[in-house]
Amino acid sequence: MFMAPEGLNKDSRIVEKTDLYSFAVTVLFLMFPAELAIKLLFLPIEENWEEFNQSLSGFPLLLQIFKSLLPNPRERVDFDSWKLIIQEMKTFDMNCLRNL
Repeated sequence: MFMAPEGLNKDSRIVEKTDLYSFAVTVLFLMFPAELAIKLLFLPIEENWEEFNQSLSGFPLLLQIFKSLLPNPRERVDFDSWKLIIQEMKTFDMNCLRNL
């Protein structure tokens, strides 16, 4: 289980995007070996966010994870955008199977 940064502040408000932060970290650890997932979590991307964002445009799930890990909860993606990504993954999987 992973906690969003705002969870460390007793005065902060826990919101839906706080749970999505934890979900994104869990997905990251499911996708990659733990050592790589930890390195990805600590990438210094804030100062080059636009460049980083563009470089992941071909990897929507990974981009969604990083958008869920933004320090400011207001800037993170919401539940509806996660539903879209998951739906796209289902379609992607079906299309790949059809092409085999």
